[in-house]
Amino acid sequence: MAKAITQIDIEEKTEAEQKKQIHDDILNQIADNHDSIQTTLDIVEELQQAGILDMLKGLLRMREQIGSISIDKINQPSMHHLIKNSFHTIEFIGKVDPEELEKMMNGMINGMERLSKETEKTEDTGMWGLFKTMRDPHVLSALSYMTAFLNGFGEEMGKKETH
Repeated sequence: MAKAITQIDIEEKTEAEQKKQIHDDILNQIADNHDSIQTTLDIVEELQQAGILDMLKGLLRMREQIGSISIDKINQPSMHHLIKNSFHTIEFIGKVDPEELEKMMNGMINGMERLSKETEKTEDTGMWGLFKTMRDPHVLSALSYMTAFLNGFGEEMGKKETH
């Protein structure tokens, strides 16, 4: 009959053996991930050359003061309005058809160019000059668009708020 096991001998590694094992594991990981580590080191080198690491270091050293100032600024009512207005602007742009927006923006650019040319003139346009421009098909088209815009704008502004 076999003899019963009454004692288990656990081989404990010495501290030096544990450190050697950790060292070997790290070296194996470095060897396995050489490309990733090299890329990371290249990025860190570029950040150092650009001075970004120094800025980050300063930012981390001053984090409490910067955090306090940031919270104070964010808690101002004007910042709340800025955040809300940003969301509304993004929502507005998202609702506009990209092709229509491009057409409107091109029209605005063209109009601004004409405006800058008009401001270079030294004489003012008289009443007859204004009536003459009213016959221009481009002016009539723009006025038509503007009245349609004003109509829709007025319609929306005339609605009563329901909250």
